[in-house]
Amino acid sequence: MEIFLVVRPHRRLAFLSEADAPFEQYPGFMTKIVDAAPSDDNALVIIEPTHIITHLTTFRRPEGTYSIQQKTLRICWALNRGHR
Repeated sequence: MEIFLVVRPHRRLAFLSEADAPFEQYPGFMTKIVDAAPSDDNALVIIEPTHIITHLTTFRRPEGTYSIQQKTLRICWALNRGHR
């Protein structure tokens, strides 16, 4: 028996909205901001558990945070301890 995970990625924000997030200019924070809603284009990603290399922390942000007028999700992968 094999185990697979089906994941629906989140939508990227418009470039100008991404640029409003203060941590985008500091890649060392290992943080990204995305639309809080998952993509609606039916683009599913199938992965195996062996492909998971880190835990992620997420933080939901309301509309208006960082002057971005939609709900967002801040994702941080700094827990990976340098694994790739």
